[in-house]
Amino acid sequence: GGAYLVYIGIASLRAKKQLSKDANMINQLAEDNISQAKAFGRGFLTNTLNAKAAFFTISFFTVLVSPTTPIYMQLIYGAFIQLSTVTWFSIVAIFLTNSRVQSRFLGIKHWIERICGALLITLGIKLAITDIALPTH
Repeated sequence: GGAYLVYIGIASLRAKKQLSKDANMINQLAEDNISQAKAFGRGFLTNTLNAKAAFFTISFFTVLVSPTTPIYMQLIYGAFIQLSTVTWFSIVAIFLTNSRVQSRFLGIKHWIERICGALLITLGIKLAITDIALPTH
């Protein structure tokens, strides 16, 4: 989990500023109307098949859950991750479909990715060097 976080952190640090023509192209594509059901299906399928999202979630579970963690706490962790994921992607969908917000976001996106990359590298290194005490039998 730690190595993967470092890997995606390094990839995020390499983010480049997008050109205004990229923003215009994205806005033009966004204007092509598709049904809400089709848009939801695409988003759901994209996130379901996204290995990065799965590894990211698994890396958090390996830190939070141990063999001695009660099942009710495991369910709370799972429900929290599910709720936060749905909330986050709903906010992203609402705000980033606005062309004005989208254009401004694309202007600073590379800095956001670089900051997140540094945080992911830090978290990955911390995860990799943390001594996990396993219960002895």
